[in-house]
Amino acid sequence: MPHRSARLDALMLALVLLFAVWLLGRMIAALHLGAVAAAFHNLLSLFTRPWHPPVDAIAGFAVGMILFAVLVGLGYAILTSTRSGRRMLPLLSERVLLAPLVGAVPVSLIILLWGLAGWLGRAPLIALLAGFGLLSLRGWLRLAPALWARRAVLVRFIRGQSPLALALSLLVTLWIVPYTLSPAVESDELRYHLSAPAQWLARGRIEYLPWQAFSNFPFLAEMLYLLAMGVSGPPYQWLAEPARLLHLTMLPVNMGLIALLALRLRPRAARRRAPDTSSAWWFLFLPSAPILAAWAFVDLFMSAYFLGFVYLGLVSLRRPRRAVGMLLGLLAAGAVGTKYSMIPLVSVLGLFWGGLLIWRSGRRLAARRLGGAALTGFLFGAPWLIRNLVWTGNPFYPLAWSWFGGGEWSRENMAFYLEKAGAKGMHLWPDRWWGPLADWLLTPWNVTFHIDRYEQHYLGPLPLMALALVLGWGLAAAIPKSPRPRPPGRRPARLWLLAGIVISWAAWFATYQSARMLLPTIGLLFAVAGAAWNGWIGAQPRRSLRMAARALWGVAAVYCVMFLVAVLGQTGRGSAGKLDAIAVGLGFERPEVYLARRLNYASAARRLGQLAAPGDKALLIGEHRTLHFPLPVVASDWFDTPQPLPWLRRLPADDDVFDALWQVGVRFVLLNRAELALYYETDFLPRLKPGEAERLGDPFIPHGRGAGFLHSPRLTPLGERGGVALYRLSPPAS
Repeated sequence: MPHRSARLDALMLALVLLFAVWLLGRMIAALHLGAVAAAFHNLLSLFTRPWHPPVDAIAGFAVGMILFAVLVGLGYAILTSTRSGRRMLPLLSERVLLAPLVGAVPVSLIILLWGLAGWLGRAPLIALLAGFGLLSLRGWLRLAPALWARRAVLVRFIRGQSPLALALSLLVTLWIVPYTLSPAVESDELRYHLSAPAQWLARGRIEYLPWQAFSNFPFLAEMLYLLAMGVSGPPYQWLAEPARLLHLTMLPVNMGLIALLALRLRPRAARRRAPDTSSAWWFLFLPSAPILAAWAFVDLFMSAYFLGFVYLGLVSLRRPRRAVGMLLGLLAAGAVGTKYSMIPLVSVLGLFWGGLLIWRSGRRLAARRLGGAALTGFLFGAPWLIRNLVWTGNPFYPLAWSWFGGGEWSRENMAFYLEKAGAKGMHLWPDRWWGPLADWLLTPWNVTFHIDRYEQHYLGPLPLMALALVLGWGLAAAIPKSPRPRPPGRRPARLWLLAGIVISWAAWFATYQSARMLLPTIGLLFAVAGAAWNGWIGAQPRRSLRMAARALWGVAAVYCVMFLVAVLGQTGRGSAGKLDAIAVGLGFERPEVYLARRLNYASAARRLGQLAAPGDKALLIGEHRTLHFPLPVVASDWFDTPQPLPWLRRLPADDDVFDALWQVGVRFVLLNRAELALYYETDFLPRLKPGEAERLGDPFIPHGRGAGFLHSPRLTPLGERGGVALYRLSPPAS
């Protein structure tokens, strides 16, 4: 029987490797090697351009790293402040990786209260950062000696890594760091992740932003971005680099948590061998992960908090009496602070964790741990919901609008949002009752090969290869072998990881199917695949199979990095591309030149800053991106009612509308004809009520040649460039 099981085990691994060969062959055949060569050529050509010191990039790097160091110090001080915390997390690596996540939760809430109090000037924000820095010294006074004492261990760990992995990671770093240290130009940065903090900085306080529904999302990461942008000094909107770098720091945190999970899960027999952290490198080599990390989004924060939550749950199940429920609740609150979708996810998983803890240790201990986690999670997660409740009457605004109402959101806005969200993903059998289940099961395949349906985020071959490895490992484990006693806690731990993957995957499928929001599930999958790598491939007696597996995963890593290089090395066609962003980070292009080429409204925004007096505002029409405006603006986000429809629907006469705009401080109007033309027929006209198109007027003919609001004599043209027209609003006749 042992001989037969060994042969079946080898056969299962061989099938996994054959699938990897087929998958890599299909993807490599589609890779345009000329694009990779052109990317390196384009990068080298940058060094022929005139160079100037990249002041914004240097300042952004310094501020971002200072803030990250503050988070690490504060978090480490919290983790080591009690004996129970030190007992639960005895390893230095655990504390270091969880420290920035723990520190960010109270810091973000303090920044929220600071902004609500109206202390968003540069001097108060510098004082706040200095206060955080002083508090973080306690953690660093403990952490620095511990790191120094273990420097030899760190050196041995680095030397034990694959030379290929180290070389590829260095290549990724050299490309991605300059790309990060460039101005923000991605859609969600321009709409709310950075634009809402920038608007609050321009206004001097955190306050409700009408028609900016997404600015009411939980804003843990955005509070950190606000502090990073605010201490950089005016103009606030131009220094998004520290915020982007802060998001990038979450990439190694995710990698470290994946490695810790994989090492915790590896079989006991595998612990006699040197640990293999290959699965952590796989996360870095996902083509979309470094690019996404370079943007000031929140997805890497969300993934890190989720992985940290799962890791603490795993540690608690292994050592129930050392568990600290408050730490688990703190990370759950951090996850909730990044996305609304984390609320049901961590709630369901938390209840599942409580059930497993009852199985392991009994009801009394489980009740104490679960109660501590729930109370801490509520205390540190509820402020985001209380803020919305005070502002709009809806704690989940703009979601759950049909239950609570609130704000300027409407039934039409909700229908438009659901329509766009429902268009994500593959719906192959919409009329069959089993269609959603089939679509869910096919997600790994579809998200790999149909990236246009998942927001164009390419994941490459590694997730599918990891899934095949995990499935093969599971089937191989089902082969009858000689019975061995299972260590206590092994089965609950495995159920916990399985639940984390399945429930997070199901939650993603039921909400917003973007590939970037699948990163938490992929991180857990890589952790389990890392355990399979250590416990299955590492224990494989056939050396040929072990070598073949390493070769195939090495080829996959090289392919992913080459694909990433090809994407980053692209030059823009008529506008700035990603290579131009790298040029800004390296000092071979000025930020204002890059922005003018990349965003058609950037030059008009700069001119508004020159024309406007203190307190002046601008009304944006046809433009839902509000970052890079050096003055407060009145605008509508993509899913809110487009401007100026809210005013036209409330007031019967155009003069009344202009008078109302004047009263709230609007002195200028920006009409982005080029942007409006992209969605005018498909997403703008269908949202108008009968007669509103005529009252608004034709936005695409010169001013004064038509009728309606846009052609009113109250608007004085100030010029047009690149499809963006500026107007000065005349005061009311009195």
